[in-house]
Amino acid sequence: MIVLLGAVIAPFYQGATAYLLAPSVKGVPIYPFGRNISYRLALRR
Repeated sequence: MIVLLGAVIAPFYQGATAYLLAPSVKGVPIYPFGRNISYRLALRR
C-alpha cells in the first residue's frame, strides 16, 4: 500500500520520424535510437 501511495506517474514520450527511401538511394545511415537521418553520405545510383 505504501508503494501505491508514494508512486509517481510520469508520461513516456518517444518521438518518431517517417521517411520514404527510393531503392536507388544508397548510403543513408538510419539510426534506430534517437538520432536523425543524415543524407550527407547518400548516393543515388
